[in-house]
Amino acid sequence: RTPIRSVYWAQRVVAAKDNADFASHLTLLCNAGDDARWGIARLLNHQDAALRQAGVVALQNSRGAWSRGQLVGLLRDADDETADLAAAGLAIRRREFSTAEIRRLFTSAPDAVGDRVLYALGRAALPGDDSLIAEYSAHARSAATAVEAIDALSNYRTQIAVAGLMKALHDQRVVSGTTVAERIAGRAWSGAGPATSFSVVAPSKTPAYRAAVALGRLTGMAASDPESPTSDECAAWAAWAPR
Repeated sequence: RTPIRSVYWAQRVVAAKDNADFASHLTLLCNAGDDARWGIARLLNHQDAALRQAGVVALQNSRGAWSRGQLVGLLRDADDETADLAAAGLAIRRREFSTAEIRRLFTSAPDAVGDRVLYALGRAALPGDDSLIAEYSAHARSAATAVEAIDALSNYRTQIAVAGLMKALHDQRVVSGTTVAERIAGRAWSGAGPATSFSVVAPSKTPAYRAAVALGRLTGMAASDPESPTSDECAAWAAWAPR
């Protein structure tokens, strides 16, 4: 009976007149897990991006092959906010995906999808995923992807992460736009009200600068000038080992 009820709950989410009605019926969908797939599918197929995002929230609470497949598909959604939310869902459910599945996403998907997978691996920070990130970033086709990889590696206090970041220190390409993490953070802060002012964009957008900042934070040895770290600072980073 839950699958049938889920369709009703989804209709109530679509027709909600206030936040309380919206939240209460979305919660019912979340709590029903994969048994709510009919209702969740209603939301995911809706032309309104806000309602697709509600469906993504429900997927984050599911467990099963159907919802995993939907989550992966949503990484390609035409609406950036919906696709980024799917990346956050992938981070939450990272343990449900095998290494082979992640590799297939990296090799078969457009850069934008690969960038969101990098974000997910960085936020999940599971042991061993630093190798996957470094492997993918070694063949990064764009500076934007290089920055996403740096952001992901900065969550791992490992020699693999340090080695990957060191390789980026000579990448002086300027990157326009924002990372997945910056977009998500920016949306969260924009919801805090018009009086809130918060910048998530680094002073320099080059991968080299981002890598220097990340290395300083990861090792506890910040560069005096991340724009141009000294040879001694680079040597200290290269010699660092986790404790």
